[in-house]
Amino acid sequence: MKYLNALNIILYYHVNQFKNLLRHFQNPKKAWEEANSEILQKIGWKEKLIRSFLEMKNLINVEKEWEALAKLGIKTLDTVALPILLQEIYDPPVILYCQGNLDLLHGQCLSMVGSRNISAYGKEVVKHFTKTFGQAGIVMVSGFAYGVDVTVHKHCLDGNYKTIAVLASGLNRKYPNYPQYFINKMISQGLFISEYPLNIESMSFHFPIRNRIISGLSSATIVIEAQEKSGSLITAKSAINQNRDVFSVPGSIFNSQSQGANLLIQKGEAELLLNANQILEKQLYHQPINRISNLGKLKTITKQNPPQLDNDDEIRIYKLLSPQNLLFDEILNFLKLDPSKLNQILSRMEINGIVKNLGGGIYGL
Repeated sequence: MKYLNALNIILYYHVNQFKNLLRHFQNPKKAWEEANSEILQKIGWKEKLIRSFLEMKNLINVEKEWEALAKLGIKTLDTVALPILLQEIYDPPVILYCQGNLDLLHGQCLSMVGSRNISAYGKEVVKHFTKTFGQAGIVMVSGFAYGVDVTVHKHCLDGNYKTIAVLASGLNRKYPNYPQYFINKMISQGLFISEYPLNIESMSFHFPIRNRIISGLSSATIVIEAQEKSGSLITAKSAINQNRDVFSVPGSIFNSQSQGANLLIQKGEAELLLNANQILEKQLYHQPINRISNLGKLKTITKQNPPQLDNDDEIRIYKLLSPQNLLFDEILNFLKLDPSKLNQILSRMEINGIVKNLGGGIYGL
């Protein structure tokens, strides 16, 4: 992992090239030690990046950078060690830095995001939901920003509930600059995670990239008070693209901070959320588990008479789902179809009563 960290220090802005490098060498240590100009050209790197990579590699002390993480109590995970839901998104992090209680990554996660200018109504909604979901053992995920995000984290900590903060910076450059006692409590009771190496400051373009991790960790995303153009809607769009459930809390038509949340409902992109039981009653959240209860669950009964299927793709999907339930992205990986095409096929099969959408992007028969 120390070589993966060293590579990330150089290549965190060049994710596609980073992944190409790892695919070529199949080993971060080998990539670090053996990558040269000729090989990098062969895998499609531009000359400017090759020059920059080789120059920076000579300046980085792998052991020293690794010790810096250890001193801060930061653990690292590569892609195969990520929580299964995060592994299954289109672009999972190459490396994830974690500071706090790592066990939280293996609980059932629900993300809650919203306006930085939270109203009194929004605060009451967050307080109610964090208590209800927290008592159910669900891990609340948010982005550590002002407003809804930090209110989620604070209520979780106050109630001794579980919470994860996903940062858009290195873990030693936490933003915003909250009091140290709050940071310490998050580390001891909750968890900070980021894909960015140490010493990287938050940049405006980091946040929309970061948002895919918030939704990717979670079976569902709740939007509370979001403007028509806001980062919270980017998180909601990420969740939709990841085929996860999205819920939106309705707000006042006179409050600009609720326009985005209300529009999600109007457009049919989010389910109207009136109470926590709408989520708790879903089969998805019936019991705490390391992997969603519906996912990978082998069926004990198979259909004696297979239904009439229209084409080869439907036959392949039916056979794939016969022994087990699978995530949308898992089906996608197996069949190598275009995501929009797969979505159309699954929707048609669902209408015809052949497959079931079990929530959280999980499909079964």
